[in-house]
Amino acid sequence: GGGGVAAGDINNDGLPDLLFSGGVQNSGLFLNEGDLHFKDITKSAGIKDFEEGDAYTECVNFVDINGDGFLDIYITKLGIAGDFKTGQFTDFGANLLYVNNGDLTFTEKAREYGLDLIGQTIAAQFFDYDNDGDLDVYLIQGSEPGSTFNFIYYEKKPAFKWFRDMMLENQDGRFVDVTDRAGILNQRNIGLSISISDVNNDGFQDIYVANDFFGRDYLYLNNGDKTFREAFKTYFSKSPMSSMGSDFGDVDDDGYEDLFVGEMMPATYQRQKTNLVPFSIQVYEQCAREQAPQYTRNMLSRNFGGKRLRDLGFFAGVYATEWSWSSFFFDADLDGRKDLFIANGIRRDMTNMDYVKSNFGESYTEMANPVKQKEANLVNIPSVTTPNFIFKNGGDFQFSDVSKDWGLTDKVHTRGATYADLDNDGDLELIWNNLDAPPSIYKNLAREKTGNHYLKLRLKAAGRNTFGIGARVEIRNGHGEKRFFALRNQRGFQSTPEPVILAGLDRAAAADSVIVYWPSGKTTLHPGLAADQTHLLEESGSDDWTPAPAAVQPLFSAENLIQYVHPENHDYVDFKNERLIPRTYSKMGPYIATGDLNNDRRTDIYITGAGGKTGTAWFQTASGAFSKREYATRPPVANLEEYATSIFDYDGDGHNELFLTYGSNENGALIGKGFYRFDAGGQSTILPLPGMTTDQLIIFATAAHADIDGDGDLDIFLGGLLKPGEFGNMPRSYLFLNDKGQYTEAGASWAKDLANPGMVRKAVFADINGDQRPDLILAGEWMGIQYYINEGNGFSKQEISGTKGLWNTLEVFDADGDGDLDLVAGNLGKNQLWRASASKPLTLLAGDFDKNGSLDPLIFYYQGDTRGVFSNRDLFVSQMPLMNKKYWNFSDFANASYNNILTPEERADAKTYDAEELETCLFINDGGTFSLRRLPAMAQTSDCEAILPFDFNKDGHVDLLLAGNSNQMHYESGNMDASEGWLLIGKGDGSFTAHDAGEYGLDLSGFVRDLDMIGVNGANFLIVANNSSAVQTYRLR
Repeated sequence: GGGGVAAGDINNDGLPDLLFSGGVQNSGLFLNEGDLHFKDITKSAGIKDFEEGDAYTECVNFVDINGDGFLDIYITKLGIAGDFKTGQFTDFGANLLYVNNGDLTFTEKAREYGLDLIGQTIAAQFFDYDNDGDLDVYLIQGSEPGSTFNFIYYEKKPAFKWFRDMMLENQDGRFVDVTDRAGILNQRNIGLSISISDVNNDGFQDIYVANDFFGRDYLYLNNGDKTFREAFKTYFSKSPMSSMGSDFGDVDDDGYEDLFVGEMMPATYQRQKTNLVPFSIQVYEQCAREQAPQYTRNMLSRNFGGKRLRDLGFFAGVYATEWSWSSFFFDADLDGRKDLFIANGIRRDMTNMDYVKSNFGESYTEMANPVKQKEANLVNIPSVTTPNFIFKNGGDFQFSDVSKDWGLTDKVHTRGATYADLDNDGDLELIWNNLDAPPSIYKNLAREKTGNHYLKLRLKAAGRNTFGIGARVEIRNGHGEKRFFALRNQRGFQSTPEPVILAGLDRAAAADSVIVYWPSGKTTLHPGLAADQTHLLEESGSDDWTPAPAAVQPLFSAENLIQYVHPENHDYVDFKNERLIPRTYSKMGPYIATGDLNNDRRTDIYITGAGGKTGTAWFQTASGAFSKREYATRPPVANLEEYATSIFDYDGDGHNELFLTYGSNENGALIGKGFYRFDAGGQSTILPLPGMTTDQLIIFATAAHADIDGDGDLDIFLGGLLKPGEFGNMPRSYLFLNDKGQYTEAGASWAKDLANPGMVRKAVFADINGDQRPDLILAGEWMGIQYYINEGNGFSKQEISGTKGLWNTLEVFDADGDGDLDLVAGNLGKNQLWRASASKPLTLLAGDFDKNGSLDPLIFYYQGDTRGVFSNRDLFVSQMPLMNKKYWNFSDFANASYNNILTPEERADAKTYDAEELETCLFINDGGTFSLRRLPAMAQTSDCEAILPFDFNKDGHVDLLLAGNSNQMHYESGNMDASEGWLLIGKGDGSFTAHDAGEYGLDLSGFVRDLDMIGVNGANFLIVANNSSAVQTYRLR
């Protein structure tokens, strides 16, 4: 056993029957006799797919191959083996097609239909690729053995003909190979699952192929002319490294299907530190360069309107479920939302790193070399069984692990799994095909325990695709909600669900209407379907229905106001010099400053430059166009990046200057800041720094100015972010008082609490207590939201309780219309590994633990109740070689915790910093104190780097535009990029409704670093500064 499992009604008696792949024994066909009793009819039905010496059985499939209304059986085999060097192969058996005779017997006719393929067919997915009314098939044909963690294996050398994926077209009942003509690539990949979806809703079915090992996944977009184009890199930014089971499902019911792909990441901290392969950064770089970015975890990719899919696996909490084979979406509890089941198991713990290290040394990629595997003693590998997983969909892509609560506690090795309403009570049972153990059936008690209603739909298409495979169904219930479902032949891994749609209605007693989008392109409307019944919906005899087009008037329209591409320097990689840092600091900009630079009373724009590149000024002309001026007065030093930027009149002469700080995490000896004056023609002059001296090498990420002492000129605060190359050694910040253009460092009354506030990312001056004096508010990494009350002759420090976080930005505005100023701060977000709270904080422990003169910053986080170190074992000992002996074994490293990974003597002089809040938050001013309100869940799906308060929809209430995404995350996790921006529409009472910015005409899917608004000839324009990409401008309608 252990292969696929199929569910379907083979005799049309209303009860779904079951077929289990036998692996190295005969497959089993079981007739459903009701009340969850089954009869083995394998022999009498004529199913004989294994004898001694035959090929291993993999995928099993119920499919109506000839359109007669009866489900037939297709069984795939690992049917060939041999010597790949000589090209001599042995045939162990072809795939089998058992055609249903309508009397509980079957006749094998694979050759007659052209489906008697010889190869290593891992999976077969039937779908109508050309919308002609019959079912075609895509097959994964495995691959020849090779060192599959070796990039050389995936060079463009084509696979042997028996070991390439195939596309077969159904031509009048016979399947014909159209692989080359259809545009299917000939690559040496190890495919494991096929998922079908109309990804872009153009009416044609697309193909996703999940490939194991370093070979990247494929997305074949259907061109509608019997050809496909491979478009993975267009639609995805990353994939799992060793993709396994997969499934499409519309998680958020927006009409576009999202995608889950399983991998092998262990579920617990100890197993992650023992079993996750600690690939070097060079492996990840080569992977991204030669294939696509790939990471060792599950991914749940949200579909953004058919334009792109971005991973939300960390945010959803579904990223780590062991060796994840069959995975699929289904509504387990009948609340209308799609829950997620994931089967897992492996006979031997192949990635146990103590085993790998002892057998393959530190050349970890050799672990997949079949020759090396034969030399190793496989029986010494530990065998670990873990329970399967089920996650409840709580809405907004937030899933909770309810495996134990819902009764999935058996520890088994499960590969194939599916679902069906085996007892016809209106909820879906789970059926597993286990390795080295009998199959499992779990009865669903949702009807008994929840009282929720359901709707069961059987579809009958007009052509030979009798069960309507590929149809999409939209269900509108009594609450005004829409739910979307699609009918697929296979889901997960090698397994077929019952070809019906069973949808929960929660408490609704009926569906207001059901809309069926048939594969032929026809749409039918079926109003008023009663709950708790089975409804047969037929394409023939139903009128074609056309929905009324929705009138959409976006708030924004794209304009080409300025042309600037940020030229980031990607040659420097922070992690190669600072092994233990959690993120990079060499890709910070660009940032925006707006103001009148040339004294013509028009607002100009300045965009900061990247390493070694000066920024660019854009001068507004009378016509509303902008003229570009680059300046070259900054010291021409390579790898200096511009950070803080601000435009203000520092010397009171009525002419604004541009203030800049610049530096580099790449070259810490070069730090600077300066004022620049532009004349009417846009020419710049550097001005001498008027007494603004600092005694340390510090990157200043933010600068804020205000007249804090009431003397009529503008003072300036410089927020220190980083001492280059010394992450964990908190930098100084500086406050300078301005006396008629001459700056001096502020004395103790002003600056006593400002010297070391933390790693400051954003500083803002604002009067938050209404006394007409500017107060100072700070946000940054490893620090709380701090505010300094201006008492006329000094600052008094306050910190909002419970706000120590990893803040990126902060803005001040009146959220609730009460006349005082509230705060909003952008944080790291939840689409990453860490979670933090006051009782379970994220911790930075920084010290020279091995006494070699270099700082060792260690990040500790909680996974469940385990508090462990973020770094993998290899990085830990490479940073501190003296620890190699202590943690020679991965298991010893995995079992070390925050309290004992270092001795008291080693950590004696260490400094500790905590983060307890990682969500982007609003802080309501309650008249001297602030109350924290987390922004809506979808605003936590990426890091928030920029916030712009503005009344965008002109309803009198301030809205919030949030943007971010990060290409600075740790290389083992990859970029955080699952946002296209969020527009939070304000209600005027401190509450907001969250929307994707894309709904309003914006595309903020890049790595956004800054946002600003500028007026041009009476119109408002949004400016978006992106790292490594073009600046965007939008007109607000």
